[in-house]
This record gives sequence, C-alpha cells and structure tokens, in this order.
Amino acid sequence: MKKLLIIPIMLFALKVNAQITRYHKTASELNYVSEVEDMTSDEIVNYNKWIKEGHPKVAVIGWINALRTLHNLKSAPATVIDYFFRTVEPEDTSEMMLEEGTAYPLISLINTTARNIRVARLTFEFYNEGGNSVFDIHSGRKSLTLTFKDLCGRTNSSDYKQVANTILNCDHQLSLDDAVGNKVFVNKKIDHARLTGVSITYDNGTVSHSAAVAEYNDGLPIDPIRYYADTYKVDWEAFKTNGGKNPENPAGIASTTKTGNESTDESMTFNGHRITMTEVPAPPPPVSGYNDSSRDNYEPRAYTIVERMPSFKGNINQWLAQNVNYPKDAAEKGIQGRVIVRFIVGKDGTVSDASIVRGVNPELDREALRVTMAMPKWNPGYNNGKTANVWFTYPIIFKLQ
Repeated sequence: MKKLLIIPIMLFALKVNAQITRYHKTASELNYVSEVEDMTSDEIVNYNKWIKEGHPKVAVIGWINALRTLHNLKSAPATVIDYFFRTVEPEDTSEMMLEEGTAYPLISLINTTARNIRVARLTFEFYNEGGNSVFDIHSGRKSLTLTFKDLCGRTNSSDYKQVANTILNCDHQLSLDDAVGNKVFVNKKIDHARLTGVSITYDNGTVSHSAAVAEYNDGLPIDPIRYYADTYKVDWEAFKTNGGKNPENPAGIASTTKTGNESTDESMTFNGHRITMTEVPAPPPPVSGYNDSSRDNYEPRAYTIVERMPSFKGNINQWLAQNVNYPKDAAEKGIQGRVIVRFIVGKDGTVSDASIVRGVNPELDREALRVTMAMPKWNPGYNNGKTANVWFTYPIIFKLQ
C-alpha cells in the first residue's frame, strides 16, 4: 500500500510597501494664463479663432486653462494628494458630534488618470509637536485608514468644450463625511500627520500602491483650472447640484448679457459653474522659468503645510458665533450644514482669497465667505524661520437651535 506523502504548504502574507513620493512641479507643466501675451503659439491661434467666432473672453480663457490642465494631468503621477489634519476642539464637539481630539482630515485627491477609482484607501500616522508617534486613546492603534469610493478621473477627450465641462471633476475634496467604515482616531496631542499607506483600486480591477504628496503648495497639475475658477468666482453650489454638468448648456458655451448699469457682464456656465467677469480679483502671478534646479529660490504663492501653521487670535468658534449672520431664508427653510472654506493667511496675518471647498446652500456659502473675509488678523504661519503665506481650510457650521 502506497503511503500518501503530505507536503505542507506555507502561506505567506505579502506586505506591499507603498511608494509615496513628493510631488514636484516639472518644467513642462503649464501655469494659469489670463492674457494672450503669455500664451503659447498654438493657444494664440485658438484664442483668436474663438474670439472671432464670437465667444466672450471669459469662455476662451476658461477653455485654454482647461486644456492646460489636461496637459498637466496626462504627465502627472496617477494620484496626487494634498492633505491637512486638524483636531476637534472642545467647543466643536457638540456641533460636529465628534469627540475632542478627533483627527479631522481635509484631503484633496486628484485622480489624473482617465480611469475611475473604485476604492481608495489612505493610511495616516500621527505625531506630536516633538515628532514622536501618538496613538489612538481608545484602541492603541498607530494609524488611521480612511476609505473613499467612486472617485472619477479626467476626460480622455481632446475636445476643448468636453474638457472644460469635466476637468474639475477629477479634483476630489474629501473629509470624514466622505469616508466609509472605521474613520476615527482620537488623541489631543496630534500636531501633524503623515501619509504612510496607499491602495488605489480602479474600475478595471488594477491596483496601485503609489501616490505623490504635495507637501507644499508649489504647484499642482490642476492649478490652471483652480486659479481660473477662483479668479472668475465659480458658483460651487451649481457645480455640486449639477454634478459638473449643466443640462441647459452642456458644452459650456458662453453667453453675453447686459447689467443694469449698461456695462457688459460676460458670463458663462463652465464645468457646471456660473462664472461672471464682474468683480474679478487680480489673478495669481504665473510661475515663470521654474525648474527643479531653481527649487531652493522658489517661493510659492502660498504654502499648504509649514513649520508652524497660522492660528486664530483667540477662540475662533466664539468669534464666529458672535459674527455669523444666519441667512433668514435659509433659517426659515430649515437649511443647515457645514461649509468648508479655504483661504490664505498672509505674512501679516491678513485673511484673503477665500473660496468654498464644499458648500451647502448659496446663502450659507455666501455668509461663510463674508464672515471669513471679515476675520481679524491671525497669528501668521512660519516656514524656514520666516513668516509665510499659508493656505488654511476651516469648516463653518450652520446649525439651527
């Protein structure tokens, strides 16, 4: 009788190391452009062609910056991530319904590919002011994994109107409200976070464990269209409502209207946003002659993360409670929610460049912008021992009693 030879099979768990790199703006990356004098030869040809066809300048500038963004996305890493964490303060706990010390993320994930992300898992570790690891006070965990689903990518079309109507959709602004599953990490000593793990699963089943982190806001592939949207006062509520599409104007064709003072108000629907030429702030200066060799001398318009982040002088929530004017119509309709505002705290502490990252309602969004721009000077941020312009993101909560 033959003996059955049993060979044990050892199963090994393969640990996949994430490839997390620093995002570097390259010399070939294109910047925001607002004047024909700064355009490339091909862009000038298209600019004059579209102007002769009767399209307002605001539309043409939008189309050109949309195509610039598409150019940048095609040569960028597949996933670009910009993130910031704050901890929930005692005065926030009741309104945010989160425990004091909860790590609250604000994440920008740019899916530069033409594929949709089915699931994105981002793992963060946390550190105190001295740079030592801190742990969740309930479980002892060292890290927090946040899971996000259904993050669309860029268009694969080369048609400028199709590009214009979809290009902003690949820039995903994410917070705890968007995460699924376990999403809590609590420690009041958190000073900063670090992305340590990435798992991106696309609709076709392929998986990636790499991402590029924009540690400083020294240029992102999405910048041309971001700056365009900020410059021309994008209506973020229209974008959220229409999902990036305007059924009445799917191609983004601009229209010209007259205002009451007989001046021309060039306006258009762009990427589902209503955009107007009135009260246009000065655009950010383009970064010229930038390359990696000049990196040490380069100072961005504003940083995202610095050695010491800006801080409000006093209790910001008390100040907001005293200065926010709840819109009457919104209150009567029972509309409430959290409006996330992004702004720059300047070297002198002055607040500027406020915009809505995530809105709730046009009236609440406008009030959030108004009260943000009315803020007194902050304690400025510092980088390399010097005051610096710093991007800051903060949620303003509208809650009816």
